[in-house]
Amino acid sequence: MARLAHALRETGVGVGERVAGLMPNMPETVVAMLAATSLGAIWSSCSPDFGRAGVFDRFGQIEPNDGYHYNGKSHGSLDVVADVRVILCVMLKPGLELDADLLARIQRRIRENTTPRHVPASILAVADIPYTLSGKKVELALRQVIHGQEVKNRDALANPQALACFSGLKELEARSYA
Repeated sequence: MARLAHALRETGVGVGERVAGLMPNMPETVVAMLAATSLGAIWSSCSPDFGRAGVFDRFGQIEPNDGYHYNGKSHGSLDVVADVRVILCVMLKPGLELDADLLARIQRRIRENTTPRHVPASILAVADIPYTLSGKKVELALRQVIHGQEVKNRDALANPQALACFSGLKELEARSYA
């Protein structure tokens, strides 16, 4: 915690500053909170499990003192930080094809029921979607597969073989995803 507090202090974090962490619920999130609050900063966090809309809602309520800092770069607005390409992966019922008509219907339904910001940049058909043993859709392990990292918690997955559906997809290799 002391090293992180020192690093935050070096970037100018102090009393009254706002620090937000986009982190899953894990011990490192508590360490980050303790580091920020030990400097007198105001801490807010949001798990990636909230989805893009939840993250924007949570962090959009925070008024930064000095802009937004993300991946070591400074930004003037949350919209710049939000430049994350969202990919929607769908499992189709047997006999269905992800053609232009179905793509347009999915995009239209998302736009009508949420906002244009929620419409994914790409929609991909996959054979399977990984779930945890408790029935939650998996995001962190997918991100690790996309970035070519080792997935260490395969035992927590109900269907770890589903991760293979996302390895080597060219659509996922084009950019870095949050």
